[in-house]
Amino acid sequence: MVECVAFSAKYKDWISIKKMLVHPDTGQGEVAFMLAGIAATTAKKGYQFAGIDIVSLNARAEKTFKSSGGKKGFANAITALAKIDSSGLDGISKSYLIDAVLEQFGCSARITQEAMAEIYPHLKITKPRGRFSKK
Repeated sequence: MVECVAFSAKYKDWISIKKMLVHPDTGQGEVAFMLAGIAATTAKKGYQFAGIDIVSLNARAEKTFKSSGGKKGFANAITALAKIDSSGLDGISKSYLIDAVLEQFGCSARITQEAMAEIYPHLKITKPRGRFSKK
């Protein structure tokens, strides 16, 4: 019997479909990798649909990273998070800011495909189709 992990969503002009067939030889790491991708997609879109000012929060996270010396790592992230002034932000904006600051420091409080790829080197993050200019 073949099982599957499937996620589909449609809201206005946003559509997301993620499917993976799970065979008897499919490992738990591969399923976790897929679920991490679904979680990343839904979290990002959830923040956008909540109507928070993502651009200014990202700028704030980047400024926090640079003002703390620009060195990645969990210890540096914790120190920077302790210094953030979150007054005037609602709960969703605070949550997004914490995630954005952690991302700047190369950390995450959730499972990510990048972390899963480090544990399971055979798992690769699918690159988007199309031609993208080099930055």
